[in-house]
Formats: sequence, structure tokens, C-alpha cells
Amino acid sequence: MSEWRWVEIYTTFLKITGELEGPADRRLTDLVAGPGPVLDLRAAAVEAATDHQHRLGGDAERLTVVKAAISLVCPRDQVGEAARDREGPGEKRRVAVQISAQAFSMRGEVHLEPGVSLHDLLCGEGAGFIPVTGLSALWLAGAGEPRAVQRGFALLNRATLVSFAPV
Repeated sequence: MSEWRWVEIYTTFLKITGELEGPADRRLTDLVAGPGPVLDLRAAAVEAATDHQHRLGGDAERLTVVKAAISLVCPRDQVGEAARDREGPGEKRRVAVQISAQAFSMRGEVHLEPGVSLHDLLCGEGAGFIPVTGLSALWLAGAGEPRAVQRGFALLNRATLVSFAPV
């Protein structure tokens, strides 16, 4: 059975909100990291980083977002512990990190499988989205004050990483 999930997608200069379709039993992590170069949304809205008071154009019935352009994906229908529990780190080791990405400066926790280092997770082969819990980020894309983004759970596009360090 399929369900629609509200998500926020952040690129360097845009915030896109909409509904992402996927099987009810699949985690958001698996849907975003799944095959294909794009995510298809319905009931989508786009706003600029520099002016979050105004949407760009009207709401789109259908909108396709290229994964390579995405910095962060956050669930909108779950916050805090609910988001953490649904994605579930399991028996992984939590590591607090400071991360700089193309348009974000952030702190949060990543969850490492036994035997996997922070370097291995963040610098692994190919593109991919990394689950981050307890995210506290500044979106640095606008000319004015940075915008705060705080979420219990987010997916970070590894291809946007600039630097990282454990804290």
C-alpha cells in the first residue's frame, strides 16, 4: 500500500515542500536514496532562500526535483522523537558532528554501523543521503540573516559536504 508523505527539500537557494509517494512500510531514507535521479512530488510549493514570505509561482500539482541539487530532505509530518523512532538508528553508535555543506552549517548526530568510521560514512563511494538526527542548521544561502532549520530528522546529501568534524 502506498502513502503520501509531506517533505521539505532544501537546495542551495530554494525550499520546496510537497508530498512524496512511497510504500507505507518503507522509510523516508529508502525512498530518497532509491533508484533514479529524481524525486516526484505532488502539491508542491517553491520559495526562495532570500524571501521566505513569498512563494515562487503557484503551487504545482506535480513537480520533479533532481536529487543531485538537493542538500537536505526533512519529513514535515514528523518531528523530534517520532521522526527518530520511525527511521530508527537501531544498534548503531551515535556520533555528534559539525558539518559544513554548500549552503548549510549544521550540528547533529549521525549513526555509525559497527566497524564504520565517520570518515567512511561521510566520504563513501558515490552519491547518497545520510540520516542525521537532532539537526540544528543555519541555511546560509540568502544575502540577509541566515535561516534556522531545526529538525528531529533529516537526510543530508553527501555530495554537498564541504567539511566535517566530530564534536
